[in-house]
Amino acid sequence: KDIRAVALHKGKQAWDKYGVPVIVEYTGLFFNKYGNFPGSLTKHVFKGIGYRGIFRLVDSEDKVSFISMLTYVDEYGNATIFEGEQEGCIIKPEKLEINSEFPFDQIFIPQGFSISYE
Repeated sequence: KDIRAVALHKGKQAWDKYGVPVIVEYTGLFFNKYGNFPGSLTKHVFKGIGYRGIFRLVDSEDKVSFISMLTYVDEYGNATIFEGEQEGCIIKPEKLEINSEFPFDQIFIPQGFSISYE
């Protein structure tokens, strides 16, 4: 699935539910090595294979992109999408704490940096 289409759908879904302007964030991790998998399926893949599975899929040398979409839906139901992309790599930290809200913050290192988001 296209992450942009999912972000738009999630924004419209929230607007339909609440009927007021909303901002919805949708993110995905894209492994270049696997044709940008898992992409929009990142959350489901992580729930299925966890950190161990992720570490089996990619090495620290593999290129990875983290894409974040913010969908703003105004009072009339008009949606605008803002996109951010950061290239980087996945690392296996010495100490790994499970974070269900932001599971990739401690294992993703942005290109040009030596530490993760967390």
